[in-house]
Amino acid sequence: MAGTYKDAIAQLFDDMVPGVSVSAPENRDLNIVVPRAHAFYFPEDSLAVAVTTPGNPTPVTAVIRDPDGTERSVSLANDTDPLRWEAVSPLIFDEGSPVGSWTVTAQSADASAEVSFEFRLADHPKLVFSPAELPEIQSRKDDAAYAEIWQAMRSAADSYDSPIPDPGPGKDIRSYGQRLINLGLIQLVDPAQPYAPRLWEYFFAMLRYPNWAADADPRFNNEDLTVGHFLTALSLVYDWHYETLTPAERAEVREHLREVAARWLHTSYLRHYRDIQYNHYSAATGNHYWINHEGVAAAAFVLAGEMPEDERGLWVDHLEENLATIFTVLEDDGTSHEGVAYHS
Repeated sequence: MAGTYKDAIAQLFDDMVPGVSVSAPENRDLNIVVPRAHAFYFPEDSLAVAVTTPGNPTPVTAVIRDPDGTERSVSLANDTDPLRWEAVSPLIFDEGSPVGSWTVTAQSADASAEVSFEFRLADHPKLVFSPAELPEIQSRKDDAAYAEIWQAMRSAADSYDSPIPDPGPGKDIRSYGQRLINLGLIQLVDPAQPYAPRLWEYFFAMLRYPNWAADADPRFNNEDLTVGHFLTALSLVYDWHYETLTPAERAEVREHLREVAARWLHTSYLRHYRDIQYNHYSAATGNHYWINHEGVAAAAFVLAGEMPEDERGLWVDHLEENLATIFTVLEDDGTSHEGVAYHS
């Protein structure tokens, strides 16, 4: 018997890589399956409470309580599955919804359950510049001092072909990161520019490539640089064009950035060099190390306020420790042995 299931059991443990969420054990009588504990919701998001009762046919009642203590009853029905109760009408959050921790409490016969979740107001843009700084940046397209740069950005965008559908072996697409950033910045500075279709073509292709997965075959060519560049670009465009994305698309981006960043922290690309020795100097000052840290940092800071802070804080601590190590091995003026071309 043990031999029959040993490989399957071992595979289950192997699948529990960093960043994988393991749900709570199912209760026989009552389980709140939506929302998930500690989930985050934002304006325009909808919440359709769902409760399962695997061994309990008794009807379910549920109440949502906001941070101000106001309670609202949830009408539930089990039309499609006698053991799954779902809200008849979802709760739609808006800018006026109270910010903070909300709870859902469900009751069925003698069984009860409670789940807490967060509602937040998203704060964008927050990477590189703030909303207050954006008008001045947008005005630069009409400033002669920036005319050459603005023209070069648009000329580059004109040269972009569609992203390839299958980045298989030998196909190096790390430059897509720079393309996406350029497209995103052009459309942010001047929404009347014609590159929005190409922007979103690149954005969703890069987001949804299957090569990201830990068990992907094949993985990205030049995987560490591709992941680093892609995390940076996706984070920036999510930040700059947050309002353009639908609630479902925003949730997809947040989930992807969170999963990849959490997993990437535990790779050798972001290893710690405590008590660093001379033979590690080139690794700590190399562009591969920096680009991977940049990508995870972009995800960590764009998701501030949009994921549990105790988890995100661990990412920031990891990044800051490694940044401090990098500073100890740089030249006094900050220059790198790889030269300006690698880090400009």
